[in-house]
Amino acid sequence: MKRTQVPRIRKLTIDPKVFIFLFISILFGIHFVGRGLSAEPTTASFVGKNEKFVDLRNWDFTNEPILALQDHWIFTPGEWNLSPNEKSFPIELSVLLNWNQINPTKPGIPEGLGIGTYSILLRLPPNAPPLGVYLETIRTTSWIYQDTTLIGKIGDPGKAEEETETMNRERIILPLLPSDKEFTRITFQVKNYTINHGGLWKEIKMGTVSDLERLHMRLLSEESLIAGGLLILGIYELGHYLIRKRMISSLYFFFFCFLMFLRIITTGEKSLLYLSPGFPSIWLFRLEYFSFYAGMTVALLYLWTLTHKFLSQRVLIPVLLLFSPGIFLCFAGSPYIINGTLWIFQLLSVLYLALCIYLVIRYILAKGEGYWFFSLSFLLLVLATANDLIFFNNGGKNSTQLLQYGLLCFVVFQALFLSKRFTKEILDAEGNLKAAQYQLVQSEKLSSLGTIVAGVAHEINSPLSAIKSSSSLLTEKLQSTFQNLPILTKSFSEHEWTILEAWIQIACNSMDSLTTKEMRLIKREMINVLEGKGIAISEDLADFLVSIGCKEFLDSWIEPFQKESGKSFLESIKEIISMLQNAQTIQIASERAGKIVKSLKNFSHFDPNAEKKSASINESIETVLIILNSNFKGGVELVKELGEVPSIPCYPDELNQVWTNLIQNAVQAMDGKGILKVKTEFRSFGKENFVAVTIEDSGKGIPKEYKEKIFDPFFTTKPVGEGTGLGLHITKQIIEKHEGKIEIESQAGRTAFTILLPG
Repeated sequence: MKRTQVPRIRKLTIDPKVFIFLFISILFGIHFVGRGLSAEPTTASFVGKNEKFVDLRNWDFTNEPILALQDHWIFTPGEWNLSPNEKSFPIELSVLLNWNQINPTKPGIPEGLGIGTYSILLRLPPNAPPLGVYLETIRTTSWIYQDTTLIGKIGDPGKAEEETETMNRERIILPLLPSDKEFTRITFQVKNYTINHGGLWKEIKMGTVSDLERLHMRLLSEESLIAGGLLILGIYELGHYLIRKRMISSLYFFFFCFLMFLRIITTGEKSLLYLSPGFPSIWLFRLEYFSFYAGMTVALLYLWTLTHKFLSQRVLIPVLLLFSPGIFLCFAGSPYIINGTLWIFQLLSVLYLALCIYLVIRYILAKGEGYWFFSLSFLLLVLATANDLIFFNNGGKNSTQLLQYGLLCFVVFQALFLSKRFTKEILDAEGNLKAAQYQLVQSEKLSSLGTIVAGVAHEINSPLSAIKSSSSLLTEKLQSTFQNLPILTKSFSEHEWTILEAWIQIACNSMDSLTTKEMRLIKREMINVLEGKGIAISEDLADFLVSIGCKEFLDSWIEPFQKESGKSFLESIKEIISMLQNAQTIQIASERAGKIVKSLKNFSHFDPNAEKKSASINESIETVLIILNSNFKGGVELVKELGEVPSIPCYPDELNQVWTNLIQNAVQAMDGKGILKVKTEFRSFGKENFVAVTIEDSGKGIPKEYKEKIFDPFFTTKPVGEGTGLGLHITKQIIEKHEGKIEIESQAGRTAFTILLPG
């Protein structure tokens, strides 16, 4: 049977550069398609017999519902009228002219103040749908007339100069009145007294009211979408900063996003007014300029945090301060001064852009982390900013404002860039976490060893001293005993050899260590028995027997000591048994020293890459108790209750540190005197089994206000220099690594730490 070959499914991957290209294409495609659907204005100009006018009789408002009224305007300087006169002359609204160029003020009056009249003559189509005009930001007060009828106003030119009256709040759609006249004149009577380049300097759109409303809603939605995107991405980066305080660039990026969000909602369609209808017009104006000045400053500061090695801080700070006068004016200056000094800060913005381009180029040449995202985003922002600077100075003719789109592209790609850096930092942190934990545990171990090293040295020195002294005595005894051995052996009777053998067995097998009090009682009773038997050397004999661990004197031993040779027989036995005791002392001391060295080796060993292995908790605790044995000799009574518990999968090296920290803390809590209890047992909670280790002390307890803090890093109640504050913090980390639990019971006179390890 022929097998059917199943095609392999290839994993779909998208190159980041392709993603970026698609994103930009879609973003700008939506914008320009939207402009086409909304029928952006088209200029139509015709020449009449006496005056230029716009002939719309054959204009198809169905296919091209919106047009721009740019040409064929008539301006009359210094007066208000409803029809042109000998002072009037033609202008184009799309060409930015200084107000004083076309309407010079009288001597003594500040530049830019005064009145003037703009008018345009239209020939409207018969039976046209309801038409209207669409007014962008004008920043003047104005009466708007259709022929001789007032159809709208911006502020009130007839009133006193009130600052709040001078600001055009939002774009306005003014419906035109139905007219059967052959010509219709639209007139703007303007009064300017706050903005030094006032008047009409942007095109006026005209079209059907319904299409103008759709255009307005599209622009408002577009603006709100971009502003919302900036704010969300900014908050996202603020979250990054709050998570990792070291990423100061994320904080500056948030400030930049917020300032650009503020700028977008205070310019264009002024969507801020739809969020807060009563927002003061003057502050709308101030925030627009503030967001520009502060935004440029924060943008450079953000860029510097990423490229600081390419620009000295001594150069950066003076440059950053260049915009500070403008920021101050935004809050303390009059609108006239703010607007009049704008050109200065526009020139400074060119310097800022040049400096940004320099830093970006340096970053690209250095091939910094994510430089492709980084450089492309700045390139788009610079191009959009340059376009809008040209647009502003050209009055908007034949140009499209791209700054908000450039901003969104910039913020999206910078967010990707910062996220990539953030992710890399997380991966690096995770990669270094084990090493850091290893260093932390090792440093705490060294700290612990520093406090117990003297005791360990004493513990090792004691058996070594015993070995040294016992070996010297043994050498001397062997020399003298071998010289007298023939005499001793000849003088011993068979019964005396039997007594010698019995006492040798007692001396070698005596494992019980008697207290001084017990030894005195046994010696006193034995002396009484020996004196009752008439033995003259009863005190020497009893003292010797007690020293070899003998607790009673048998009647079968009496005969040799009732003779005159009893004293020499006792001295011979002492010589022989002392050699055996010295040899036994050497063996015990050697084992003790070896056990201490082995325990110290096990304690100090730590493998950061070790895997869990089955180990005995009791053996782990015994190792630590041997190391810390010297801590218990100053008045600490150690009570061990090590139950039968199974070996469990664990990290023995790390658990050694846990027992060390808890036992040392317990001894210190008792000031070196008290009862220390170490207990192990097996516990079962339903289907979960645990090995429980309880370390209990009779100290003064843990104050209530400290119970929640004892596991915090660097928290300690010990004097400076006596504690790192890391012991319990490391203990908690290790237990959590074992998926275990820590229980604490504390009161005056009793504190118990119980460690539950899954078994």
